[in-house]
Amino acid sequence: MLHELMTNVAHELGAQWTTDTLPGNRITLDTPDPGFLVAHHDTRRDRLIIEGGVDSDLAKHWPRMRGERLRHRITLSPSTSPARIAGEIRRRLLPDYRRALTVAVATRKDARREREEATQALAAIRHLVGGLVEGHTIRLYGPSSHLNGTITLADGDAVFHLRLPTHHAVTLARVLPAFIATP
Repeated sequence: MLHELMTNVAHELGAQWTTDTLPGNRITLDTPDPGFLVAHHDTRRDRLIIEGGVDSDLAKHWPRMRGERLRHRITLSPSTSPARIAGEIRRRLLPDYRRALTVAVATRKDARREREEATQALAAIRHLVGGLVEGHTIRLYGPSSHLNGTITLADGDAVFHLRLPTHHAVTLARVLPAFIATP
């Protein structure tokens, strides 16, 4: 019954919307966006619940409030017509859900770019130090715009604990060979 109802709702939402069955009598409404909605029937309250879904790749980038991931959900009577459900989804659920989805996609893109910049900075440090890095451990955490970790040079004669913006870490790497060559 729920699958048939959600298939009709998907039809009302447009040709690009599809449905799929999940365990636990849940149905996904797959959107033309990267997101999806999940519908299920709460039999205790006799309510149809439709929530914005978050895939695992976007979950850590999803907007938060007070430490909790923002949730987008509406409830309706299960006897509501598919056309009315589709209208309520468009009006009450999709605007905020799509804004959050846009923020999550942009945040993920920024995080990937920062991670790539940090990786490039690490490569630049290794190149600029010219093979003098031994027993190095460089760990990236927090904002990827910062390098965090330790560089050990010349059998432990110099140890640098880094917590620097990547561009400063590259500058440091440029002066390390001269520092090591100085008696």
